[in-house]
Amino acid sequence: STIQDKNIVKSGKCPKCASSDVLRIGHRNLESADFGNLLIEDYICLNCGYVESFSDDYIMIKVQRSQRKKKNE
Repeated sequence: STIQDKNIVKSGKCPKCASSDVLRIGHRNLESADFGNLLIEDYICLNCGYVESFSDDYIMIKVQRSQRKKKNE
């Protein structure tokens, strides 16, 4: 199984109980000293109560981290 199989956002199913009865319950901004504001989306499985948070900002973080490593080399 892949990470997508275990992720509510990508698969549309709960990784704990496999229910497709999941709901996006909101989003919030998380302020990071290193990366600025990150948008976090929260999801809940309405079958078992499993909660997951997800952010597309991980791509931006990976790029910034890579650039920092290159500067430090």
